[in-house]
Amino acid sequence: MQVLPSIALRAYIRHYLFLSIPAGKGQEYLLRFFPDGCHSMVFTFGTPLHISNTTVPTFLPDSFLYGASTSYKDVTTNNAVQVMVVVFQPYGVHRLFGIPASAIKNAIIPLDAAINHNVITGLRDQLAHSNESQWKLIFDHFFTAFLKNAITEDSSLMTALDFIHTNEGLVTSAGLSRLGCSERQLERKFLYEIGISPFAYSGIVRMHTFLNKLIHFYPQESLTSLAYDAQYADQSHLIKSFKKITGITPTRYLAAPNRLARNFIEIGSIAFDA
Repeated sequence: MQVLPSIALRAYIRHYLFLSIPAGKGQEYLLRFFPDGCHSMVFTFGTPLHISNTTVPTFLPDSFLYGASTSYKDVTTNNAVQVMVVVFQPYGVHRLFGIPASAIKNAIIPLDAAINHNVITGLRDQLAHSNESQWKLIFDHFFTAFLKNAITEDSSLMTALDFIHTNEGLVTSAGLSRLGCSERQLERKFLYEIGISPFAYSGIVRMHTFLNKLIHFYPQESLTSLAYDAQYADQSHLIKSFKKITGITPTRYLAAPNRLARNFIEIGSIAFDA
């Protein structure tokens, strides 16, 4: 379930996600999340998730901060787990907590490495002893306490973000340079507040724009037609770009057994000996 934060927090937090993953019943769920240009704060209750696309399986902390990424990651679980995700605006983590986004790019770090351990323990205790109808209010109350020290927005960065989204990720160096900030200055701002370059961010916006059209208009419109509409040279170019971010083809994405969120999907299961 996707829930909006309080109005006061929407400049910093995009939404909350509350996901219940059932027990595997003799199989291990293979879940994939891929870039959306944002940072996320994740809380799990139940069996720990672990990263599967590594040589040795790495169990994730029960509370962690996931920095803006440029590639997908796979996680698995073989038992019931409740997942709560705070999806920030691209610059939200930096402005609320003062964390340089470049320091957490493509990284997963324990949450108590960024925020006081006792504060996080108290938050987890509240969440664990409440129900779904109360989680939004608990999160709203928690993050509202950080607003008084929030960093003021950078107007040139906001102008660039608005330009990128208005143009659905289809931007050029020349277009960005006309916004009143040099290419080098803008890149520094993006790396510091968002964690990735303006063009990496634009590529993600472009892909999610296509993804929205894919979900709503395919198969009434062909992949080729949707590719041209999203300004890809052809279907082959689209698929190559799509796989670079998601690791799968558009049709495989649509065939996913369960889309927990737009960029967090179940892509299969693995049987194991119970």
